[in-house]
Amino acid sequence: MLTQSEMAISLLSQENIDKILSPKQIAVWQYLQTVHEATPGEIAKHTTVARPTVSQALGRLMQLKKIERIGMGRTTRYKKLS
Repeated sequence: MLTQSEMAISLLSQENIDKILSPKQIAVWQYLQTVHEATPGEIAKHTTVARPTVSQALGRLMQLKKIERIGMGRTTRYKKLS
């Protein structure tokens, strides 16, 4: 029963994320799902989303507890939470 509940929450979270994020934020989220971790520069390069917009999207995704920040400053990387 616990496993089914967790699966239901996961599915609902995935559906809702598409409704609460902008298309550019979704592009950042989808890219982060395909890599282990990435820098904001790598994300901007691979998604063709402007770097300031990537930073804003990363902040929103962290607020939603979808990703986590690894490191600080120039070495900052982001990865999807399991």
